[in-house]
Order: sequence, then C-alpha cells, then structure tokens
Amino acid sequence: MSGRHSLLLGRLRLLQGELYLLRGDLDASENALRRALEYGTESADPYVLHALIGLSEVQACRGDFEQARLHLSSATRTMQCAKIKHNCYQSIIVYQHLRLLARQGAWAPMLSMAQAAQAGVEGDSLQLPPLHAPSLRQRIELMVALGEQGTGQMQAARHRLEALLADCECRRFGSLTREVQVALARIGAEPGSAPVLPEAPLAAYNLLANHQSASASASRPVTELTPREVCVLQLVAQGLSNQEISNQLFISLNTVKAHTVHINHKLGVKRRTQAVMRAKAMGLLA
Repeated sequence: MSGRHSLLLGRLRLLQGELYLLRGDLDASENALRRALEYGTESADPYVLHALIGLSEVQACRGDFEQARLHLSSATRTMQCAKIKHNCYQSIIVYQHLRLLARQGAWAPMLSMAQAAQAGVEGDSLQLPPLHAPSLRQRIELMVALGEQGTGQMQAARHRLEALLADCECRRFGSLTREVQVALARIGAEPGSAPVLPEAPLAAYNLLANHQSASASASRPVTELTPREVCVLQLVAQGLSNQEISNQLFISLNTVKAHTVHINHKLGVKRRTQAVMRAKAMGLLA
C-alpha cells in the first residue's frame, strides 16, 4: 500500500509531525517526521523539505544545534538533487537558520542574516511566498524585530512589531499574531498603555514561549533556586543525564530526580529543556 499511496501517507505524516511538535511531544514529532521523510523520498515529493525542516526544529528544541544544521544541509542537497528552483525553497531554509541563531541568542549575526533575507523576499513584490509557507515574509520580519530587540534597538523593534501586528491581524495569521503580541509585551508598552498579551498561550517549544512565560509571571516572584539546584541545572544545560549528574555531584540518582522536580516547579515548566530555556531568559544561566 505504501508504494501506491506513499505521497499521501507522507503528507499525512508531515502534518502529524507538525501537530506533535505544537503539542511539545518531540519524540512523537521526530518519529512522524522521519516517516514523512521516508514516504516523501519514495514518492519524490518535494515536501520532504518541510520534513527535514521539522526535524531541524525538533533538534533545536532539544538544544542539539549541530544536528539541526545537518538537517538543513540535507534539505538543501535534496532540493538541489531534485532540481527544484532555488527560489522555491532557499528562503524557507534561511528562515530556519534564523530560528537556530535566535534560540542560541546570536542576535547580531541573526539580525544581519534576517535583514538580507528580508531584502530577498521583498525584492519582487509580485512574487508569491513558497508553498506551505504563506506567512514567510511576515515571519522573517518578526526575526528582524527580534534581532533589533536582541541588539538593543528597542524603539525600532517596537515600531516594526506594531506595523507587523496590524499586517498579521489583517491577513488573519492567528498563530503569528500571538507571537508578535508576545514580542511586543517583551519590549514593554509605550508609556500610559498596557501590553497586550495573546489570549491563547503559545506552544511549549515556540521560539517565544519562554518570553511569554516571563511576561506572564513578571508580577509574581519566582522561588529562588538553592545553590545545589543551580549546580544541577547547570549540568542539565550541558546535556548530562541524571546518572551523569549523580556521578559528578556524588549524590544519589533519586536526589538528582528530586532536584529536577523542584527546579521545574520553581521555574514553572514541565521539561528539562524548558527549564534551561527559562533559566537563560531569567539570567540564571549564561
């Protein structure tokens, strides 16, 4: 059956993988996206591009940026071998590179790349966005604004985000509208006005999810981590397993698990990767 319907099955697996990613289930998302890649390769479906980009995003959410970039290199090679026109895929791959830089906090190089990408997609006003990425132009605009924020250009970022918010609302880009609202709240509203937070929360691993959490919890104090919990969190950020942390700190495995539970509770998260991202946003980790 897979031989006859591999294209359809690949598209369905791709959608499934994207939905799992929105739910924050990275393992299920990776499994679905790998199946999508298999089916897509079998049927020579150019949508394998989005399976590889999805796999890149999964690895980025795990903090494995080297593997995330390898998936993007594979995406470029796959499109070139299939003789797909450059303008049908390159801007999408560049956008994912921007997301990787943003997750790493590399704001200066990210801003330069985002501005170049913006010039590229706006060079021809009649050019349609790539298939499966109708909001690509607006998403690159958001990356420019985030780069401006990250490099201290707050006024420029605010003006850009306000214009982008109006554009996204007009085009009914619901999820992107929420992201722009969170980015604006991160900057802070103009004097005399209150920041507007989205009614619906962002997905757990959304690029701006940690900023949303910081804005929503700014009015309530976060319980301070103990020195031992900070040590555990630093080792978690280095990618060590619970057993490796136990060996390095000379404490039992159960004690490590208890510390991670307390850390997650104090930071208001559910997963190790979220705890690291939250701690970095709060300045607890470099």
